[in-house]
Amino acid sequence: MFHAVNHFGIRLLASVAEQQSEARFTLAPPALYLPLTMLKSVASGATRQGLSRALETDEKLSEDERERRIRLLRSLVSTSPVNFEASLLSRGQRAFSPGFMRRAQETYGVPVVTDEGNLPLRLLLRLSATVNLTGAVHHLRDGKVLGYRLPAENGLALTLLVPPRAAFWQARNRPLLELLKGLDPDTLNLWRERLSATEASTTPIPPLPEISENIDLMARLKALDLGPALTPAADFSLMMVASEAPHLAGMRQSLQLQLTGGKALPTRAADPMVWWLEHEPSGVMLALGYGGGSVRD
Repeated sequence: MFHAVNHFGIRLLASVAEQQSEARFTLAPPALYLPLTMLKSVASGATRQGLSRALETDEKLSEDERERRIRLLRSLVSTSPVNFEASLLSRGQRAFSPGFMRRAQETYGVPVVTDEGNLPLRLLLRLSATVNLTGAVHHLRDGKVLGYRLPAENGLALTLLVPPRAAFWQARNRPLLELLKGLDPDTLNLWRERLSATEASTTPIPPLPEISENIDLMARLKALDLGPALTPAADFSLMMVASEAPHLAGMRQSLQLQLTGGKALPTRAADPMVWWLEHEPSGVMLALGYGGGSVRD
């Protein structure tokens, strides 16, 4: 399962279990809320037993609710390999030490991918099954990272971030190449051309268009149809990355209220928050996370 820590900006992540038929995402009450203390436990390399103990010591939970969350949490983190993503701070500082990166690789079995450019992002990504997406290929930010975007209204899109380095593709994560099999020949050729150009040149590539001011994340989630785009038993991660702008200032409270049915959760403004939403007919687990701070890149 995929855990998000040290969130800056807004990200949308999804992990998909075996899917028997086409289905649409529908919003549901939060299945699990991971407070900041638990996110820190994940960041420190805690095992699922440690996470369970963190839940067991939460005095605010009823016994039934505590047991339900423990069972859910164990089911989420028991999948192997575990997808793990770590961000760097927007100013380029290291969010995690080399020792942590090494322990993350040993504990979760994920490849450690370093970014030799100036992009403040460290992405640890492992796909263990074929993922067949339909959409358009785009460069993100300064061309150091390739993004596979599912088009959406108002400029909003789901994005799979891929470090465009041949060594990563060939030696670390060959199953990721299976993603390309679902693309039409023209799109596949475009991907290859841009990948080659990115590796051979440092010329900045124009960024993605700015997100429209009338952004409506909830409407986008309700309208999202991933049924035909996913293969059975896929184990992967999707991200939505949005640069912070003035018109997004009120989104934090809006998201919180909509996801909790109008009831605000007690949290400080800078606390990262994650909700797990489950689409029962398809077995889809959807995590929506966002946090304080600013995103400049």
